[in-house]
Amino acid sequence: MASPHLHQRVPTAPVSLQTQPLQHSPNARAPSNHHRRRRPPPGPPPVPRLTLTYDCSTLLQLTTLEERLRTLRTSTLDGMARVRQSLTARSTDIQLQQNLTQRTQRVQDLQLRLMHLAERVQSARGLCDTRCDMLKARQSLLQSAQLQAQLEQSYLYDSRITLEQNRIIKDASQTMYEQNIAEYFARLQTIFPITTSPDAPAVHLICGLPAPIPPHLDIMPDENANASAGYICQLVYIVARYLEIPLRYPVKCLSSRSVIYNPCADMMRLNVMFPLYIAKSEREPFLESMHLLTQNVLQAALG
Repeated sequence: MASPHLHQRVPTAPVSLQTQPLQHSPNARAPSNHHRRRRPPPGPPPVPRLTLTYDCSTLLQLTTLEERLRTLRTSTLDGMARVRQSLTARSTDIQLQQNLTQRTQRVQDLQLRLMHLAERVQSARGLCDTRCDMLKARQSLLQSAQLQAQLEQSYLYDSRITLEQNRIIKDASQTMYEQNIAEYFARLQTIFPITTSPDAPAVHLICGLPAPIPPHLDIMPDENANASAGYICQLVYIVARYLEIPLRYPVKCLSSRSVIYNPCADMMRLNVMFPLYIAKSEREPFLESMHLLTQNVLQAALG
């Protein structure tokens, strides 16, 4: 900023200029040849010396002007320093603004990355919650299965105890059953006495009559053969009824006129009922009936 003193008019004083011409002294020596040789080449004519003469007011004004010039110079230097400072501050502000912009961009990038990470964390948390729910469900199923296994183990233990009790009861029942059978057959022995033949120990007699099968049938009368077949039919029927054995060939006990049935013969459209007695001296049907009755005897014997 310019000083206000520069616009004031400075009063001027008359200045005298005196010119003093060069004079040659009479005592001056003429230059020798040697000096002539070393004299520089001629140049422009010398400028006459000016003599300036100032009065006190002019000097005072000059001094004041110098002070003002120094003040102006100082002010100029200060202004330039301030301008430099402002330029430096402005460049610093620009750099700070650039840094701030970069940091803002970096913060935005970090915020965006944080959002992505938060989304990933949220999805991972949801997946973790789902797996935790599945794990809880599996743990619940495992506990239910363990409880069911404990119940089944307890049931198995109870079943084993019950089975052991049933086995004991079965053994007792089987023993009692065998005893009853022995007693029953002992009673049957009184009803249908079975003995061995005195002539042939391997031949069994029922009520003193042998079984009506060859070779005994050849020498037996028809009445004895019919009676023996009736005894055997009645005995097989009683044993099968007591042992609860379904006979393969059902029989109908009618003493010496008993009959036997062949259910399979109906499929072949043959006669179903076969007599267990000799009718009109025809022994072929009787032998076939005795063959069916023998199958029933084997079935009852094997149980």
